[in-house]
Parts: sequence; structure tokens; C-alpha cells
Amino acid sequence: MAEEVAVADFSDDEEEEVTVVAEWVLVGKVLSLVPLSINTITAAMRPGWGNPYGLKFRSIGVKADNLFLAEFGCKIDRDRSLGGFPWIVGKYSVLMKEYDERLSASEISFERMEILARILNLPLGWMNEQKGTRAMSLLGTVVKMDVDANGKASGAYLRARISIEVEKPIKHGVMLRMSRNDDPRWFDAQYEMLPFFCFFCGIMGHSELECSSPVPRKEGGRPPYQTEIPLRAADDRRRKPQSFAEAAAESFGSGSSSSWNNHMHGDKRRSKPNADKSQKSASAGSGTGKDADDDATSPVKAGAPGTSKEKVHQTVARAMTYLRQRKWKGC
Repeated sequence: MAEEVAVADFSDDEEEEVTVVAEWVLVGKVLSLVPLSINTITAAMRPGWGNPYGLKFRSIGVKADNLFLAEFGCKIDRDRSLGGFPWIVGKYSVLMKEYDERLSASEISFERMEILARILNLPLGWMNEQKGTRAMSLLGTVVKMDVDANGKASGAYLRARISIEVEKPIKHGVMLRMSRNDDPRWFDAQYEMLPFFCFFCGIMGHSELECSSPVPRKEGGRPPYQTEIPLRAADDRRRKPQSFAEAAAESFGSGSSSSWNNHMHGDKRRSKPNADKSQKSASAGSGTGKDADDDATSPVKAGAPGTSKEKVHQTVARAMTYLRQRKWKGC
């Protein structure tokens, strides 16, 4: 009995060594009812984090909990991975938090996650940090508002980084009162890179078939969280603005002299689109459809000397000539 109550102490040297290693470790959890292997998690997270120096993964705890440790080779990579969000393995969210050596795997709690939220179609008077924070706080705890140095938001929606509870349903939107005497108005919400969630209960990490608390469907057979305005925001990263050369190429054709002359002189031969179309069809039919598509989008051919770049320059030159001629003619 005396042996069973003996206490093992760490020496000062051992404690210092553990502390140094722990600085560069994160604890993660894949929010899924399906157990995932550490190899699956590694294959998804390593390229997602940019394959940082010294990165190692190992699973911890019960397999069904999908818990793992990520050890980094330096503090900068660890902090960058912790600050980035949201991380996803397949369609499931990955929750990350700082390592605490005092906790066992069963004691580690993942209650919240951070995500980018939008509130759509707000009045202009609410597109600022002060009122916007009040609106966003109805969706979750506001971490950071997406506003400029003057506290103003721009674009089609109010946007913020918020923290939400993972075991509670995602909120469709918010009710706001525009003035003291007005009735509250409804404004829809969306979430960027929203992970897999249940259309029945609105909780992340499982599907309708796995839901422990299914609810009646709405009219038309749709589940409650399959809304007309999707909760998952579309990826609307802005396209690179067109250069003058690209705009000219779109307006005046790809650079063939015949199409340019038709545009300049109103050539009646424009009435031959069917012949041109059949010729293009014949050319495309010389190989399989896949090969034709590959040739059309080949980056090697697109960058070959004397082809696309040269045509763009020729197109720009013809466009400038055409514009000067129109000016001279008083058009």
C-alpha cells in the first residue's frame, strides 16, 4: 500500500525541458462523429499549414474523440497555425487550442471556435464598428470587426471574426430595431468556410442521418437549416482587375486581322458566323474532346513565345489606332 501512494517528483532540469517543448505544441480536435486516423489528419493539415519545419502529429486520447497533438519546429509557425482559421479536414472543422501539459486528454475541452460571419443587407447607419458590434454580438462573441481605420465597414455586408459555441445551433440571422418606435427587422447571416453541419438541428459535426434530435421538415420537404439564403457564404474573392490589354482583347477579338477589319470597316462578311463555327467544330473534332480542352487551356502553350503575349500587344496597338481614327473622324 505504501508503494501505491508514493509521489514521483520532477527535477528542475526536467521541468525546464518540458516547458521549452510545450511552447511549440498545439492540441487539435476534428469535429466529426467518424473516427479519423492520424494519417488522414496529417495529410490534410500539413499542406494546409504550408508544410512548416519540424511538424509532427500524434494522436492522443480515445480514438473516437479525434484528438491530436501538432508539434512545430519553431514558435512562429505554431502561432501562425493557431491564428489561422477555420481549419478543415475534409468537410469537418478542426478546433485548435494551446497546449497545457497539466491536462489529460479526457480533460481537454473544445467549446468554441472562431469563424468569419456576415450580416447581409444592413442599413448604412449600421455599417460601422459601434453599431456593427452590437449586431454581431447576437451571433457570437465578437473577436474583431472588419472595418477601416475610421471604424467604417465597406462592401455589401458587415463582416467580423466571431467566436461561437460548437455545441449550439448556428444562428440564421439577427433581429435589429432601427429606432425606438420601429418594429424589429430580420437580417440574414452567412458564415465563410462554414464546416459540415446538420440541416435538422444546425449543429456542426454531423449530418441529418446522424442527428440525435431530428425535427419535422418545413413545407416542401426541406429541413429547417436548409434555408433560401445559404448559411455557408459563397467564395467571392475578388477577381484580379482587367488590364487594358485584356479588356481590348475582349472587345476587339483575339487579334486576327480579319475580325479587326470587320469591326473597323463594317465588312458584310460578318454574316458568315455559321461557316466560322463549322470550321472551329471541325478543328476541335480532329482529336478527343478532352485533348481539345487541354490544348485550349495549356499553360505551356499559353506562355509560348510569339503567341498570346504577341497577340495581346498587336491587339492593343490596333485598339489605339482605332480609337485615334474615331477621334479624327469626329465620332
